[in-house]
Amino acid sequence: MSELVRCVDVARVYGRGRRSVVALHDISCAVAAGDAIAVTGPSGSGKTTLLHLLAGLDEPTAGEVRRAEARAGMVFQGDSLVPSLDALENVALPLLIAGRGEQEARREGMRALESVGVSELAWRLPQELSGGQAQRVALARVLAERPDLVLADEPTGRVDSERALQIADLLAELARTGVAVVVATHDEAIAARLPGRWEMRDGTLRVATPQDRPC
Repeated sequence: MSELVRCVDVARVYGRGRRSVVALHDISCAVAAGDAIAVTGPSGSGKTTLLHLLAGLDEPTAGEVRRAEARAGMVFQGDSLVPSLDALENVALPLLIAGRGEQEARREGMRALESVGVSELAWRLPQELSGGQAQRVALARVLAERPDLVLADEPTGRVDSERALQIADLLAELARTGVAVVVATHDEAIAARLPGRWEMRDGTLRVATPQDRPC
């Protein structure tokens, strides 16, 4: 399998001096195409920081993050939808920004909404959606770009248990098609749907299953 991203002895510290906070230290790991990894651990253990580094949204204080030429998509804890755009427009927006034609962007957007089970909400504004519905639209927005790597930060935190398992199964199915999936979650039922497991404790990474590729 082709490697998409690798962390080598990575640390991330916020602030300086006595007010500094060590979010991550001495992290080495890798993600390859087709990996499906659940990142578990208590709040404040560094799960979100690790995902942001893997996605290229943050840079390490020490160490190195090596990224291949691959499309990465990030699903945040909040839905982060544009209030003035309906669900389909929100999903199609990144495709339009990337230069895709309007018809193609809307077609791909609808396909993505269907894949997460909310195509009937295509013309609703964000304020007309429940928290769970908005989160699924946010996931569809990432999937519409057909990424090589999906990083999801608590993507099921605002949906009921049935929908949560459906989303987890969708992410696991993505991995079977060759897309790498890394999901930060507190939910053991969700983590159990993914074959790989990384456990975070106090900013350090413990590999619970051999799907990780230590440096």
